[in-house]
Amino acid sequence: MFRKTKTKTKISSMDTRKLLNQLEINIKKTVQTKLIGRYKSIFRGTGLEFDSFRDYTPEDDYFKIDWKISQRANKLLVRQYIEERKIKVYFIVNTSNSMLFGSSVKLKNEYAADIISLLAYVSVASNDMVGFAFFNEEITKFVKPLTGDKQFFILLNELTNGKNYGGGCKFKETLDYLFHLIEERSVVIVVSDFIGVSKDIDKIAKLYGKKFDTIFIMVRDKRDETLACDIKQIVLQDPYSNKTLLVDPNLINKRYEAYVKKEEENLKDLLTKSDIDFVKINTDKPFLPLVMGLFKKRELQRKEILA
Repeated sequence: MFRKTKTKTKISSMDTRKLLNQLEINIKKTVQTKLIGRYKSIFRGTGLEFDSFRDYTPEDDYFKIDWKISQRANKLLVRQYIEERKIKVYFIVNTSNSMLFGSSVKLKNEYAADIISLLAYVSVASNDMVGFAFFNEEITKFVKPLTGDKQFFILLNELTNGKNYGGGCKFKETLDYLFHLIEERSVVIVVSDFIGVSKDIDKIAKLYGKKFDTIFIMVRDKRDETLACDIKQIVLQDPYSNKTLLVDPNLINKRYEAYVKKEEENLKDLLTKSDIDFVKINTDKPFLPLVMGLFKKRELQRKEILA
């Protein structure tokens, strides 16, 4: 399953420094502490770890007072704890040929790299462990979760390496195989265009929903959903077989749009039944509002459960 897939697809490597600069800009566009704070509230750690003693204040509950230590110090002291995170976050990333497409400023794989780098940044800043798997018709990269900036830069370098992209796509087989490698209660974030996968993943999706905290992020180009009808003929190409077809978009666009919409509805319905969160992001729109919206939705769901 870990055989490196060879592909003739050529793509220039994204500049790591450029992606870092974009990431910095994206972070500045939102409130960093708010993003990290919301992230921590929806992905809770495994417990609390003692940190230090501090002076008691009227805002503290009296049961937090450590009476033995306070007696020795001759002043009221409370125990201060920090959250023990130890959350393992896995990014499962589709790097196949279908992601090497774009009619906007960025290809789908470039846009996906922006989203993943932001979420990985927030995870590392929250002292969580980050791991990842890249796949096409094989799993081409698999890195176990670790904490720290070094792990973040390893992921960033792989996201910007053009050699990692191309080839066919075996979505279900990848999820089947990784299911036995990923630790229970991990956070699993699957990033893909999910083209043509709604029919055969019902069983594995339910398993992921039960074993992991799973999120599917769909990255789509506008041409994945509607054809350009301002021209009479276009050439469609299958990203995996490379077969081409000359069509008149004005004759088939309505059926094309209906098919794509139905596929997406089927996928969303399947994920809802499998207790998996879903967010769709188009490459011609900013992703930060949608990421924040997902965080807010999960935060509200958590409050409802605790209420």
